[in-house]
Amino acid sequence: MTPDLPAKDSLLPTTQKFIHLLETQLAITYPTMTIEHSSELHRQPFLKLIVGLIIVLSERHDSDGKTHIQLLDRWLRFGREELPTLFYCQDMVKDMSFLERLYQRGIANNFPPALALANFEEDDQIINVTSPITSVTLKGSDNQLFFIRTPPILRGRISARFSISQEKKYSTEHIIKLLLDSTDMLFENYEEIDCQGPCILNPPARPLQVGILIVNARGALNPHFIKKFKIKTLQYNPDIVIIIETRTSVPHTLPTRRSIIYDSSLFIKSAVFFGGFWLLWNSRKRSLTLHSSLYSDLCIVHHFESPPRLCIVSMPQHIAELPLRHHLSDKVQSFIRLIEVQFGVSYEEQALNDASTFTYLLRQWLRLTHQSRRICSSQSRLTTNHDVLRQIYSRGIADLSPPQLSMDQEFGEPTRLFLTDTESRITMAGERREILLITTPPMSKARFSTYFQVNSDNHSTTHQITPRVQSPNQRMQEGQMRIMVINAEGAAHPYLMDAFSHHCTNFHPHLVVITETRMQENSGRDARSSMGFPISTYISPIGYFGGQWWLWNSIDFLTQLDVRTNYSLDVDIHINI
Repeated sequence: MTPDLPAKDSLLPTTQKFIHLLETQLAITYPTMTIEHSSELHRQPFLKLIVGLIIVLSERHDSDGKTHIQLLDRWLRFGREELPTLFYCQDMVKDMSFLERLYQRGIANNFPPALALANFEEDDQIINVTSPITSVTLKGSDNQLFFIRTPPILRGRISARFSISQEKKYSTEHIIKLLLDSTDMLFENYEEIDCQGPCILNPPARPLQVGILIVNARGALNPHFIKKFKIKTLQYNPDIVIIIETRTSVPHTLPTRRSIIYDSSLFIKSAVFFGGFWLLWNSRKRSLTLHSSLYSDLCIVHHFESPPRLCIVSMPQHIAELPLRHHLSDKVQSFIRLIEVQFGVSYEEQALNDASTFTYLLRQWLRLTHQSRRICSSQSRLTTNHDVLRQIYSRGIADLSPPQLSMDQEFGEPTRLFLTDTESRITMAGERREILLITTPPMSKARFSTYFQVNSDNHSTTHQITPRVQSPNQRMQEGQMRIMVINAEGAAHPYLMDAFSHHCTNFHPHLVVITETRMQENSGRDARSSMGFPISTYISPIGYFGGQWWLWNSIDFLTQLDVRTNYSLDVDIHINI
C-alpha cells in the first residue's frame, strides 16, 4: 500500500472510473492492493499488457490525462519504464486475439474499441407483467438487469434478437419479447388418478408464475458479470435466465454455460466480437422447445407442464383445499419440506412436477415412507435396487443402512472458526448437513490430513480434518488461510450449489473441502468442474457413503500430495497469499 494516495471519493470522476475498471479486472482494491496482489494476473498473465494499455490510454483520455496516469502508476506500482509505447498499443489492438480478450472481459465496447468506463452500479428493474405482450430493449454497452414476473401461465413464447449498427460504431441492441398464452380453460372440480401404477393422487398442470432474469454480461468472461450472475441468481431464484451480449463464439460457450443449477441451455453465437446470448433453465422445472433459430434471432416456446399421463375417473362436486401448513404436525411439515426441496415443488401451489424423473423418485420415496401395501408392494425389493439407493443417498434423501429419511434438508447458517493452535482437529458427522468457515493463523507452510470412516453397524460416517501449521508467521496477516468445509450429505443435493455459490461469494475461501459427497468419480468429475476452482482432488465413497472433494486455486498456494488411501489424504501446502 502507498500511504500517501488520496481517498477514492476525492479523485476526479474520470480517474475513479479508471480505478473501478482496474479493480474489477484485477480483483484488487484501491488503495490497499497493488498489481502484485492480483490473483487474476497470476492466472491470466496477458492482463499485464491490458493494464499497461489502460494506463497509457488514461493519459490521452482527456485534459486531465497526466493526473490519471501518475496516480494509476503510483497505485499499481506498474513502473513507468515498463509501460508500452503508444505505437506498441496501436499494434496490440490490431491483433484479433487481443481484441477478443478486451471485448469478452468487458474492457472495451464498440469498434474502433473504446474503454468501457461506464458506471458499474445498476438499479435492478423489476417488471410485473400485466399484458399478454411484453418487450424489453437493452443496449449492449449498458449495465442493465431486468427481472420479469409473469402472471400464472401454462404456456408462453420468448423471442430474443440482437442487431449491430455499423453507423453507431458497431453498437448492439437486444430485444427480448415475451408472449403469454392465457387461453387455457381449466376445470376446477375433477379428480384424476394414475392408471398405470398404485393409487397416488397426481393433479394436472396448473398455471404458475414464471420468473425471468435478463442480465447484460458485456462479455461472458467479464469479472463483474461473473460475480453479479452468482449474486442475482441467488437473490431472485429465476426459472429462466437470459444472458445478452456474451461476445463469445460457440466453442467458448460450452464449458462456460455448464452449471449444476441450470442443466439446459440454448445460445446464439456472437457476430465476430459483438452480440450473442444464452438462455438457461432447469429441465426438471420447465419445458422449453426451440421454435426457430437464426444467426441473431432465437424463439422458444415455454410449457410449464407436459400433458399429464392420467385418466379422469370421476367429477365430484367439490375438492377440499389442502390444510394450511402451520396447522399440520411438525412431522408432516418435515415430510412436506423434504419433498419441496428434493423435487422443486411447492405445497401451497398444490402442483407437482410431471417430469419422469420426479415421478420415478416420488414413487420410490412414497414406498420408502409408507408401510401401506396399497403403496408399497415390496419394501425389500426397493432397498436392494442399486439405482434407487444411489439416488436417495447422493441426493441426501436418506442416511444410514437400512435407509432412514433425512428430515433436515437445510444447510443453515455457517459456523465461523478462528484457529489459534498449530494443530486442530475438526470432526463432522456425515449425517448432519453443515458449513464451517475456518480462518487459520498466519503461516507460510502447513500440512492437512483428512480421512473418513464408515461404521459397519449402521453405515454412519465420520469425517476428520486436521490442519497442522508447520511454519507459523506471526508478523504476516496475509498468510492467514480461509477454508470452507461443507458437509453435503450427498453432493447431488438440490441446495448444495446455492449454498456453495453464496458462501464463496461472501467468504472468498482459498480452499474448499466438501465432505460426504456419496458420488463416484464418473459423476463427480463434471460436478466439480462447474464449481469455478481450476484444481481439485477427491476421495471416492465406500459404497454409498463417505467421499470428499478438495477444490483450490494454484495461485493461492502450492500443494504436494504426500499420502493417499481409499479413505484418507495427506497434503503439504506452501502458502502464496
